[in-house]
Amino acid sequence: MCLNTCIAFTGPFSDLDQYDQLKLEATNKQVPTRKFCTIPLGPQLQVLWHDPKSAEYMHYHCECTAAIFRHLQQHDGELDAVDDFICGSNYLDAVMQCCINENDMVLMISMDGAQLYWSKNSDCWIYILPGAVISGPKNPKNFDSFLFPGFHHLTSVQNKGLRIWDASHDIHFTSHPFLTLPTADALGLMHFDGMVGHSGRNGC
Repeated sequence: MCLNTCIAFTGPFSDLDQYDQLKLEATNKQVPTRKFCTIPLGPQLQVLWHDPKSAEYMHYHCECTAAIFRHLQQHDGELDAVDDFICGSNYLDAVMQCCINENDMVLMISMDGAQLYWSKNSDCWIYILPGAVISGPKNPKNFDSFLFPGFHHLTSVQNKGLRIWDASHDIHFTSHPFLTLPTADALGLMHFDGMVGHSGRNGC
């Protein structure tokens, strides 16, 4: 990645060895000057099913979804309370359209800055599911280039399916994870939606 954390040399930037805007050599063909760490999603999801108790928790959204549809059928399509994202119309529509199936895990991505030292400002960024750690000290300017490896891996898992062993029932199945929610605080949200952020004079 760039020396000043401007971009990561991934996706459309993977063939670059310097960042023209800064006129700084950031890497060469053999040894990168700086790196950021990614944590592949597939193994994270698989290990959650390897413990029987954890695997039982992983059935939550499937069991709740079935309960909600039973309730809707019995009460003329009305819910008594909306207490989880599973109650939302966007999620329920995706289930009815078979975009989310019984074996598919539902994911949320979260992003935030992290203060690693008591006397310093936030000097790295972390996003999870899929995961990565981006070292500072400056904020990334092209956050999409840092998100690219994680979402590239997610897309591959979605298309090909992820083999899962369910330790609670001792069965194997294939899951196609579905990303539902990106979340962040005010500082991180602008990297997701491309808006001006909290420090802008005029909001978008």
